[in-house]
Amino acid sequence: DIAVIDGDYIRAVSPGSAEMSITGDVGGVAVPDGKFEFTVNENVYDHAEIDVVYDLFFEGGETEISASAYLSDGSKINDRDITYHFESGNTDVATINGTTMKTIKEGEAVITAYVTFNDQELTASETIKVVPVALEKIEAHTEDNVVSAGDFDGSQILVKGINNDGSEADISSAVFTYENL
Repeated sequence: DIAVIDGDYIRAVSPGSAEMSITGDVGGVAVPDGKFEFTVNENVYDHAEIDVVYDLFFEGGETEISASAYLSDGSKINDRDITYHFESGNTDVATINGTTMKTIKEGEAVITAYVTFNDQELTASETIKVVPVALEKIEAHTEDNVVSAGDFDGSQILVKGINNDGSEADISSAVFTYENL
């Protein structure tokens, strides 16, 4: 057999070409037969790839990761035809639960995907680096952009901190010094 029909999918069995037919009915009325050619190429499962999106992450974050499989001609194998799972080489730095990677603390970890296609397992790995979340900058503005002369109540200066991961920093205990430039 070159290929077998499995529901509404064609599953490749061995290299070659075959003619397939389809029959059916609509509301009890027979539909004319349809025929089509199908070719199974000689490409083999060549490599797997892991997608962790970035290689630099912040402590305490979570991100989805995935994997893909490719044939020797470079074509991607359909995701429904592969299975995969992941492992972290350093669970003190990053852990994996299904397809969710959680970063724990500063350091490096090798994340490995084990990807199976047609009972053949290949691996792909990527090293990630986890860095601490830290205050990157402060931003300040006044409550009112314009203050009238003689307004001694003035306008409050509002300050917020921005971390290197883009989140707002807790600067509630910070002490600021203000001066005119």
